[in-house]
Amino acid sequence: MGPLKPNLLDLLVALFCFVAVFAVMAKVLLPRIGKALVGREYAIAGVSGLAEETQLEAQRVLAVCQAELAAARHEASRIRQAAHEEGAALLAEVRAEGLRAREEMVAASAVRLRADRAVAEAELREDVLGLATELAGRVVGEPLTDAFFAVHGGFRFGWRGSHYPGRPVEELWLAVGRDPDGGWYFDAYFLGRTPLPGGAPVAAAFARWLLAAAPEGRYEEEFLLLDGVPRSGSLLTVEVLLGREEAGGPEYLQVLLSGEAGGHAFEVCAPLECRRVVRAELEAAAQRLLGAAERSADRA
Repeated sequence: MGPLKPNLLDLLVALFCFVAVFAVMAKVLLPRIGKALVGREYAIAGVSGLAEETQLEAQRVLAVCQAELAAARHEASRIRQAAHEEGAALLAEVRAEGLRAREEMVAASAVRLRADRAVAEAELREDVLGLATELAGRVVGEPLTDAFFAVHGGFRFGWRGSHYPGRPVEELWLAVGRDPDGGWYFDAYFLGRTPLPGGAPVAAAFARWLLAAAPEGRYEEEFLLLDGVPRSGSLLTVEVLLGREEAGGPEYLQVLLSGEAGGHAFEVCAPLECRRVVRAELEAAAQRLLGAAERSADRA
């Protein structure tokens, strides 16, 4: 009959078989396939959610790691800065300690140098004064010992210096004394012997002025030793200055000359200055002068 005109029985058998197969598939296979597809979807959705959770957890862990790394970097920077500051402070302390040690060594050396210089100056001054005294004794024809000065006036103060800046260093001295005949005089290397008006009272006043306690700070005091005393046709005035230029510094002694000659007044503009006064030596000389003046006044 051919494919274009099938047999009715064959169509019925084919239709029954199709229905049977469709029924079996609809009742058995399609539900199983649907369940498999649903399970697959659930599995895919679960894996995707787990992956998202894992990704979120990974991001959280990464954020924590980054925060800890930033904190560690900050702590390392702080430690490095603290170490740098401590090193700088230690270096500054060591440098300051070195400077203090150097200053202490310099100060100690300066003190030792000043002490050695003072000792050397004192020894040299004693030697120079001893030689000057011996030479003066040869000039006057008798030894000029301490007993001589105690009897004849007692005050002689010497030092090394120069007339004016730039001039050679010489032995300078001034003296207030008493002649064997009882007369008092003022003597200096640049003037020569000059009578001292007022005699023993003026000498005693001069000695007490030298013995007066010196102020601690800067000061300058003057004593008028000669006031218009006639000498070689002129009038001579001699002032003695004793002072200190700064607190804690050495004392100095100056002799100022002025007067009148030929009707014209004059004044020595560059005072003869002692750079340093040793207070013990000055007071010893002043004590000798005061004792001689008081003994002279008692005998009078």
